[in-house]
Amino acid sequence: MKHLFSKLLLYAVVFCTTFQNVYSSDIGPLRALECPELCHTRDFLKETLIEEISSAKKSLLFFAFTFSDRDLISLINDKAEEGIEVIIIIDNDHESPLLKYGSEKLKIVTRPGQGRVHHKILSVDDEKVWLGSANFTSSAYNTQENLFIGVKSITFAKALREESEIFQGKKQRSNTTTFQEKYGEELVSLYLLPYSNPYRKSLEAKMNSEAKQELISLIAKAKSHIRIAMMVWTEPALEKAIIQAHKRGVFVEILLSDKKNTLAKNLENAGVLVKVNPNLNFLHNKMLLIDESTLVNGSANWSKSAFSRNDESFFVIKNLKKEHIAYLKDYWVKLLE
Repeated sequence: MKHLFSKLLLYAVVFCTTFQNVYSSDIGPLRALECPELCHTRDFLKETLIEEISSAKKSLLFFAFTFSDRDLISLINDKAEEGIEVIIIIDNDHESPLLKYGSEKLKIVTRPGQGRVHHKILSVDDEKVWLGSANFTSSAYNTQENLFIGVKSITFAKALREESEIFQGKKQRSNTTTFQEKYGEELVSLYLLPYSNPYRKSLEAKMNSEAKQELISLIAKAKSHIRIAMMVWTEPALEKAIIQAHKRGVFVEILLSDKKNTLAKNLENAGVLVKVNPNLNFLHNKMLLIDESTLVNGSANWSKSAFSRNDESFFVIKNLKKEHIAYLKDYWVKLLE
């Protein structure tokens, strides 16, 4: 576990205290579990995923926009040959590498129609979930900037298993639950943003609206600073929320892949600090950090499609522990170097 020892040396021991169950009338009993794990591209991300996949005893469930890394395909082939259930929900335009190099024992599922399956998720044995901005490709681990979050959560894994059954046509969506887990003082929420027709009311449209509203609410509650690293940003409601935060005195620092679109110019014209780092590897992040207290990270760019036409997901972690704050501070510095 080389990546873990590296983190120990850099950030000291990540120690999670066992807490008694905490009850919230909104979300029910919250069990205190092990700490979330953070891992970015330069911190053995691929090695971390290889370790997690190798550890599977029963099942591997992937949600992916693209899945082409040959090492990972070879590994999941081996696991499938061992009798491990391997299901891959993938965008219908990007299944060809799996069809070409994958074992016949892999279960490959696509969603026809408009929009993209844009998740980047791994669920291991229905109890450990990794979710973030990295596709399962070589470039995601070598030439892009990405952040992944890993959590031990039967609740999240069950929700993703049910989502996979919806993709497979085994189940119909019946609620719009936001799933939550407590890890010491940290509260982690899983938001699923399924494909929805923007011109029709549906449970999916409600989920997308609630996810966007959560982001707007978090920005509105920011007290001191907001940091954003975003590959694509075209959603005007989030632009407006950030400009309002800036106007009330919150320090806002935004890292984009370029400043070519109108939104970037609008932000700069409003006085918001917008940066592009030409020395950076390809910026693929979809990350929001507020007041060194709250982290949002997942597959969703801040685009109109992300909140209607695509299948997306993100985690929100509130009450970040000091080790995670230190980790994210260090990563932000790396993104600006």
